[in-house]
Amino acid sequence: QGRMITTNEFDQYYTFLENSTFEQDALVAVAKYCAALKGSDINYRYILTGARNLLQKGITTLAVVQEALDSQQKYDEDLKFVFKALGITRKTDHSDREMYRKWSKDYGFTAEVIVAVAKAHRGKGMPALDAALGEYYRKGALSVTEITSYVQRKEKLVALAKEINRTIGVYYQSVDSIIDEYLVGWLAKGYSEETLVAVAKYCFRSGIRTLQGLASIIDKLYKNGITTLEALDEYLREVSQKDEKIKYVLEKCGIERNVTNNDRALFRTWEGWDMPFELVCYAAENAAGTTSPMAYVNRTLSSYKRSGVRSVEQAKAAATTAAPAKKVTAGAEIRRSEYSDEQLNALFTSLEDE
Repeated sequence: QGRMITTNEFDQYYTFLENSTFEQDALVAVAKYCAALKGSDINYRYILTGARNLLQKGITTLAVVQEALDSQQKYDEDLKFVFKALGITRKTDHSDREMYRKWSKDYGFTAEVIVAVAKAHRGKGMPALDAALGEYYRKGALSVTEITSYVQRKEKLVALAKEINRTIGVYYQSVDSIIDEYLVGWLAKGYSEETLVAVAKYCFRSGIRTLQGLASIIDKLYKNGITTLEALDEYLREVSQKDEKIKYVLEKCGIERNVTNNDRALFRTWEGWDMPFELVCYAAENAAGTTSPMAYVNRTLSSYKRSGVRSVEQAKAAATTAAPAKKVTAGAEIRRSEYSDEQLNALFTSLEDE
């Protein structure tokens, strides 16, 4: 009411009707609804946008359109409370109604829950409220109690993620992906916040200063059943004690340096061969003065393993009865055997079996 419909406007309406299954009376109902919301000065684009949105949902007849418009009017009443909670003073539009329909119909939130979340996001607008409700829906928090519990837990996770990042020396503007990718899984395995921070400190001191490196260490600890702070302390004490043994072996070899990961790997190998520590030290004493003492110790212990030597006395007895080694003079040819590919494959397969 209050103005004439132009020829161009008529043309746009009839073009829409001719190219769709939308009923004429249904389009009139949409026009009445839009005019009631915005006043008579609205243009045809606003009316046709509303009609096209209904058309996309398969809503084309007068009865179904009227039902949908009645629902939208209900959304407008509910949105008044949402806008008040958010501190919004403008009028509702189609996008607001679509959001509310999604929250109430698709997500299953009640009007009370939506308003409660809106109050917690006052001043942040509809997009922020939409993002928050979407997150709560994906996490299965649909009631006020569930949302409150989730928010409190997330605040703790955010604080923990930032603490771990600071400890290992990294910075991320958002820690959401860190929480989802790492923390949730670590906590589900039984790690406490204190244990995770302690492991992070251990990694920083060991030169491991990435989240991927930290995750690798936690995986290794988990495989060894280390999930508590007490178990971690016990493990670190064992590592320290073992490093002291390795340091003693290095000194027997005449080497003055810190223990390396390669040293630890060799020591684990010798333990796997059931080599007594006294025998390892005996081999180390014999290795002193050689070009590569630790490699010499490894070769010696390997020969002991093959010959069944398991004590210093057996090693000394074997040394006295062994035939003198033949020296290879410069330029002399070393006798070699040729092996087929099948024989070599068999060799490596047996090594893997061992």
